[in-house]
Amino acid sequence: QSSNSNIGIGCTNPTYKLQVVGDIAAQGGTLRASSATVSTSITACSDIRFKKNVSPLTHSLEKIIQLNGVNYYWKKAEFPERYFNDNKQIGLIAQEVEKIIPELVETGADGFKSVDYSKLTPLIVEAIKALKAENDVLKKQIAGFMAEQDGFRAELEAIKAHLGMGSVAKH
Repeated sequence: QSSNSNIGIGCTNPTYKLQVVGDIAAQGGTLRASSATVSTSITACSDIRFKKNVSPLTHSLEKIIQLNGVNYYWKKAEFPERYFNDNKQIGLIAQEVEKIIPELVETGADGFKSVDYSKLTPLIVEAIKALKAENDVLKKQIAGFMAEQDGFRAELEAIKAHLGMGSVAKH
């Protein structure tokens, strides 16, 4: 502990209330941070060697389009122990998400629900892939319709030429 009431682990002059230089391990429980800033990155364990019964996500697009993004403000005065800020927020409502994608929602010991937004990423990836597949099909259909239209136009030109009516204007 330094004279400025900051506590340092692995450092001699901490500049924050708690400053740790090195790895921090937490097992079980929940790490809560209000208005936290991450200056590098937070990663989630994802190595295949830790996983079993792996299966692809299905119906991701259908699930994603059921979610409702919202703006809101925290009830700061009602929950001072949460250290909420006054800034306009953006997010999802945990109770709504739980009905659609329960794997994204955790219920704390206090009964309050939270959303693990990082787990949305795989769903969004699969939803984008589904949209791309649909888009590719539509592009092929449009190309086919355009070719068919060009064929009809050529036939009409031939008929008009045969009848001596001149050319057909392109639209």
